[in-house]
Amino acid sequence: MRNSKLARTLGAAMLGLGLLSSPAFAEDGFLYSGAFYDDRYSDTTFAIDATQPFGRSGAGLRPYLDANLNLDSQTLNVDIPETLTDNYALGALGLQFTNVAGFRAFAQIGVTARVGAVAAHEPGADFRGGAELSRSWRGLGTRRARYGNYYGSATYISRYRDAVLLNAVEEGRTFRYGTHAVDICLRALLSFGSHGFYYTNYAEGTVGLRFHSPAVSRVTLSVEESTGLYLLRTSRPATQSDAYHDFRINLGYGLPF
Repeated sequence: MRNSKLARTLGAAMLGLGLLSSPAFAEDGFLYSGAFYDDRYSDTTFAIDATQPFGRSGAGLRPYLDANLNLDSQTLNVDIPETLTDNYALGALGLQFTNVAGFRAFAQIGVTARVGAVAAHEPGADFRGGAELSRSWRGLGTRRARYGNYYGSATYISRYRDAVLLNAVEEGRTFRYGTHAVDICLRALLSFGSHGFYYTNYAEGTVGLRFHSPAVSRVTLSVEESTGLYLLRTSRPATQSDAYHDFRINLGYGLPF
């Protein structure tokens, strides 16, 4: 999982409308679409993900359907690790357990198809499974409200033969100006990958601004600056230093259905 992919999925989860947390914990279906740009790789990635649980709403154990599309502008660049970001579409059937404490365990089996001329991996059968935990806390106040989020996950994806453990905490304050709102946030992230690749084992700190407006309901724009430190030297090229800096822009849209 490249840093840009982690940042995008984490940012979505922290927003409560994104690729991981919203489909995972929504009682009904959820669709997320997002575009993410990171300056360090000069890369733009796009994702659309739709999840539809079945059965009684509120039940802990439910089957679900998942469909997503991923596009990456840098798949052709062999100098950039493409562990969990490439060009493909996925359709899958899964089983999940959720509870009111924000915990989710899931397993799904599906099929991927290549989108475009090049993908980082061949299409075929795809298994994904793991566990996620999402918690949030908010302070009092009408115009200036503090908030906090935690997101943790352990996920295995057969397409990449890799498992990633991710932990992130975000603290912020929301400033409201009429019907508009701006979040100022600080986030700490820690990632470990089973393969020991340098780009899945790192610690990162981020400061960002997140904009909301009822004029474009369910759309969120975030601008972030991140500083990180790679924890391993395994497979790291000599030109890659221990630390890195990255400027990121994330535009997301979430819709329950």
